[in-house]
Amino acid sequence: IDSFEEIGSFNSHGQSRELPMVFIRAPRISRVGEGVEMLAECRGDVVMAKQANVLVASFHPELTNDLAVHRYFVEMIEQ
Repeated sequence: IDSFEEIGSFNSHGQSRELPMVFIRAPRISRVGEGVEMLAECRGDVVMAKQANVLVASFHPELTNDLAVHRYFVEMIEQ
């Protein structure tokens, strides 16, 4: 009932790009605290954020063919 697919925006390395997103009864990121980097937005909501080595998303990047989020995660691990 609360699931949907949408094109959102993903901000990585200072560049923004469109990203297909699949939401399945997704929780909301209701606020972002100090030191938290907002990485993706959809429909005016923050849907992906990072603080230090913690990455959270309210969508399922594994359900699309776009590997941008996976690549970002691997880059985080390599650092």
